Parts: sequence; structure tokens; C-alpha cells
Amino acid sequence: MRNLPNPVSIGEESLDAFSTGQVSATTTAAPLMASGAAGSTARKSVKLESSGTVYVGDSNVTASNGYQLNAGDQLELKVYDLSTVYVVTASGSQTVSWVAV
Repeated sequence: MRNLPNPVSIGEESLDAFSTGQVSATTTAAPLMASGAAGSTARKSVKLESSGTVYVGDSNVTASNGYQLNAGDQLELKVYDLSTVYVVTASGSQTVSWVAV
């Protein structure tokens, strides 16, 4: 590893404001949080984990066009508004847990 001259400090951020939650994903796309819900905006990073296979995307997500997240997998996204992240299943329902900082 090489040392870089004149390193730049990027500082640290406090974890005094984070949210956690769960959403039941079904065959109808559902947002992680309702639009306008307290704490839905001004987030930097959200990590998702599911109890079974779900698909992640925008409000038009389907099992055909979403990012596949299998049971035990984790997905980290950089987003501003949690209400813009949707989950859906191909059949049945699964629980999606998330933490946002």
C-alpha cells in the first residue's frame, strides 16, 4: 500500500440519527417507508436483508426487473428518501428488515 502525500481528513459523522424497520414484501411493490413518514428522508445509506427472495427497485419493480435479494443476502444502497426504495416478491410474502443511517 502506498502512502499518499497531504492526506485529506474527511471527518466523522455521528450516528445519533438512524432508523430501523421491517416491511412485508408481497407480490405488490411496497416502499420501505411511506412517503412523508418521519425519518424517511435525509438518509445516506440503507442496508437491507430479507427472510426469503425479494426484488428491490423503484415503484415499478417486479420479479422480472428488480435486483434479486436472496434469504440471508444483504444489500447496501445510498439513497436520500427511503420511500423511493420498493420491494416485491414473485409469490407469497417475505419480511425485509432494514437499517438506515
